[in-house]
Parts: sequence; structure tokens; C-alpha cells
Amino acid sequence: MIQAVADAILALPKPALCLDFDGVLVEIAPRPEAITVADDLPGRLNALARRLKGCVAIITGRTHADLSRYLDLTAFPVASSHGAQFSAAGSVEVQSLLDAHDLDTLRPDVAQTVEAHPGVYVEDKGTAIVVHTRPNPDAHDTILAHLTQLVAPRADVHIGSGKGIVELRLASENKGTAIKRLVELPGWEGAQPVMIGDDTTDNDGMAVAKELGGFGVQIGDGPDGTGLSHATLRLDTVQQTHKMLQLLTG
Repeated sequence: MIQAVADAILALPKPALCLDFDGVLVEIAPRPEAITVADDLPGRLNALARRLKGCVAIITGRTHADLSRYLDLTAFPVASSHGAQFSAAGSVEVQSLLDAHDLDTLRPDVAQTVEAHPGVYVEDKGTAIVVHTRPNPDAHDTILAHLTQLVAPRADVHIGSGKGIVELRLASENKGTAIKRLVELPGWEGAQPVMIGDDTTDNDGMAVAKELGGFGVQIGDGPDGTGLSHATLRLDTVQQTHKMLQLLTG
């Protein structure tokens, strides 16, 4: 399975690897700040970028500032906050593509909803509001239903249910739009993206990857125990992802 995924990537005329972070490069932790990053991960990503002639990117729901605590984000392009933030390789400039104030009217209601459920907490990412239900999984469906009703009048806001989270985010940017922006970068022209992810938000990226001649790779089970609808191949664990990356770098 691991070799088959590596072979499929290298069989593309010009593969471009688009990697989610949590659940793909690091194990999902009880809280976002509790992750463990392998010591050799930065070096492995740099080697991968050299192998694929610069066509490697991180596409994550984390903010750029948060992700920068764990990786050197000048080494490759990064689409953070589900594409709402973007930075090119070699640059410290971060483009903010959306206005966080557009969610201001929702923030008090989200906070009030969470207060009714012990253990549940809010992570405010600016252009996205994440409600972490992992500490109280029985509250997940109730919170999802309430927040779905809350944002129903807002066509500009997307609500999603993932692995232990309910997320509200501005809808105009996602991991698919991020890939479309990546393939416009110098050196990425004509590339076939491979989106590697583990959760529902990665489906947008996988769909665009397929449109552009690439494919999606799912890591582990989807949030409901099933597959992601746009994934073509699958690996079972983060450990298998790392082994596959080792195969790519030789």
C-alpha cells in the first residue's frame, strides 16, 4: 500500500505534493498545542521539495502564526487557515485573503453555545471559529445542529463537521482554491497536485487535484468512519505517511 501510493505519485508527469498537517504529518492531539512534531520532519520536507523541484506545499486549517511554531514556513509555499492565508516559498510575507471581522457577529453566539457544554472549547482562528468537541463527544451533534441554524442566513459562511470539531469559516476560500493558487506559482505550472489529507476539509483540495490531473490520498478513517469522497488512494496512519515520504525522497 505504501509503495503503491509512492509509485502513483512518481508516475505523474509533474507531481506536486499538497500536505495537510494535523492527521497527516503529525498525530491529532487532544488539544492543538499538544502535538508532537518528529525531529526529522523539517529535513524530510526540504528533501522532498528538492526531489519534486519545489512542488511541495502545506495546506492546513492552522493559522500561519501557529504553524510557524513547528516548521520553517519559508522553505515551501503555505496555505494556512484553509487558504485564507498564503505565503510563497522564500518569503516571510503572509497574504491575508479574507477579513476576520466578517465573523464578528457570530462570535458571541458561538461562545454562548459552548458554555452550555462542559469541556468543549473554542479556538478562534480569525477567519474561522473552531469548536472542539473532542473532550465532550456527546455534545457534538447538538452543537452542530445549533450552529447550523445560526449560520443558515449567512451564505458567506461554511459550517463543517470534522474529527472532534465543528467549524465555521468564511466560505470563499478553501483547500481547493488554495491549490488553484499554488499551480499559478513559478515552477508549479502544469503540475498535477496530490492532496494528502485526513478530514472533510481536505475534500475540496482533493476535488481540485483530480480536476488538474492529480488525485487525493486519505490518511486513516474519515470523521464518520468512512472514506473521503474525493480520495483515490489511502494510507492508514501518520506513520505510513512518513514512510511513504521516505520512499519519495529515496
